[in-house]
Amino acid sequence: LMGDPELHRAARASFGRLVAAVIAARGGGDPESADTLREAVGMWSIVHGHAMLAIDGVTGFLPAQAVPPASLVTRAITDTWERPAPRARDRSV
Repeated sequence: LMGDPELHRAARASFGRLVAAVIAARGGGDPESADTLREAVGMWSIVHGHAMLAIDGVTGFLPAQAVPPASLVTRAITDTWERPAPRARDRSV
């Protein structure tokens, strides 16, 4: 991916839209702040992790009701945005 300049540009543009969505959901913010970038990477990881598990078929051993539909993954993301961000001193990481 990163060896192909066109795919690299597309990846950066896509991530930029995710950062913009995080900022919009927060009602503002710095697109280069650590908190904004961490939240965007977290959301990106949730979506891509769910997709890769489904693509790789590694959820096949689970009962159908245990595998979340894409709408539930989306809800997990929006629920995260609806909660206030923890204060820096409250974070354990």
